[in-house]
Amino acid sequence: MSEGPLVAVPHWRAPTWERTKFYYDALEAGGARYVVVEDEDLPVGARGLLLTGGVDVDPHLYGEKRNPLTDRPNRKRDAHELRLLRQALEHDVPVLCICRGHELLNVAMGGSLMQHIESNEHRWHEAKCGHGRFTHAAHREQRAPLARGWHLELA
Repeated sequence: MSEGPLVAVPHWRAPTWERTKFYYDALEAGGARYVVVEDEDLPVGARGLLLTGGVDVDPHLYGEKRNPLTDRPNRKRDAHELRLLRQALEHDVPVLCICRGHELLNVAMGGSLMQHIESNEHRWHEAKCGHGRFTHAAHREQRAPLARGWHLELA
């Protein structure tokens, strides 16, 4: 691993469609080191927190009942990541939220989610990657394809 900034990544058992190694590889390609966090506290020396994709955030966290089309929540993961997120925000540690991570951040800040969007359509977007940015280092190109295929939306 490089000698770059240390990024904390909460430990969880990934669904088969979610590949945690991709996150680790991307962090290293961007010049960062990572530590997988199983403990309750953000590691000393962490200069960032990565909250990744995965199963839906528990609707009870934003005051709603679970829609039948919403994933069964992983309450242990929600609690662990919320604790780490609150510690990061309290200590002004940058947080990168991807997909579910963004939804969790929204809920932690008092927001809610629309539990189901009526569409199975996956949409692809193209993102510009500037020199010196993490995305450019990870993709080595000026543009990178991004998928939009979720069924939740910030409310």
